[in-house]
Amino acid sequence: MKQHKNITLLLISILLIPFACTKEVYVEVDGSPCNESYTGHPNHQKYQEVLDAYALKGITGLSVVIDKPNEETWVGSSGYASIEDDIKMNNCHLHHTASLAKSFIGIITLQLIEEGKLDFDSKITEFLSDEVQSYTPNVEDVEIKHLLQHTSGIPDVFEVPFFTELMNDPSRVYSTEELLQFNESVEALNVVGEKHNYSDHNYLLLALIIDQIEGDHINSMRERIFKPLALSGLHYHDGNYPNVAGLVASYWDQHDNGNVENISDIQTLLTNYILGSDGIIASPLDMTLFYQSVFSGELVSNEMLDLIKSDWVKEPTQPRMNTSYSHGFMVLETESENWMGHVGLHIGA
Repeated sequence: MKQHKNITLLLISILLIPFACTKEVYVEVDGSPCNESYTGHPNHQKYQEVLDAYALKGITGLSVVIDKPNEETWVGSSGYASIEDDIKMNNCHLHHTASLAKSFIGIITLQLIEEGKLDFDSKITEFLSDEVQSYTPNVEDVEIKHLLQHTSGIPDVFEVPFFTELMNDPSRVYSTEELLQFNESVEALNVVGEKHNYSDHNYLLLALIIDQIEGDHINSMRERIFKPLALSGLHYHDGNYPNVAGLVASYWDQHDNGNVENISDIQTLLTNYILGSDGIIASPLDMTLFYQSVFSGELVSNEMLDLIKSDWVKEPTQPRMNTSYSHGFMVLETESENWMGHVGLHIGA
């Protein structure tokens, strides 16, 4: 496998995403305009024109961070944070980040392995209740490594029938155990370790395993990552979460006809009960700072960082992209360089 050449995070938060939803109450950032401006950046106009072009094509709102070697960081936004209230997207707004939470869970898991509290080859049955084990295909053979790299063969809980039930009753709240139960009596996708099959189930289980070791993975997220890096713009099951001040509205064009509907109530409800594989609300710049900190070696040892950069499993589930998966990180391979980070996609963000 070719050497990793570059690590650059491009975080794009796109609000595209009818239910018969009521209008959400939007809370503006501190009740005042955002003062984070990057108009002095040498490429500001060029970058901003790209964002504005996408907004004109129908994207409700988007924010982008571009952080390139030997160039100043640039942050820009376009479109709307709230259509109903005519509030334009700005660089201070917060966003649902969906599966980017897997990178955080991956880092905490690697830290626990470094501390000797866990091993890559630890059987997950050591840490899970009998109830959870009864819902989990392949459970006797799955090790921590398999969860980290999505090679467990465990199906994704957020496929059918979960999504069908969600559409029929979008106001229902599920516990983690109830979510995992969707895989009860479901056959495994593959033999453990045989190949990659991306599944949120893997990171739901890792969150439960961290709970078992440290008491609460939510507190682990806060104490191990948020506080040391002073990431004040990140939220994960804290305070008024998920209705935090400055969070943009979520929209869905269900019929792909250009008509979007505000589904913020459903988006925030999902965010509130999905743990481990999802759930971080963040400003684009603070999310960028997290990934910068990972790859500058602030959160794990050089040995673990080298593992993230080199130990990849090919993703056949992404046929349109030349991608691989590491330990909570996606790898996009191109002819000239490799990009590492994570993609996040949710019903309204």
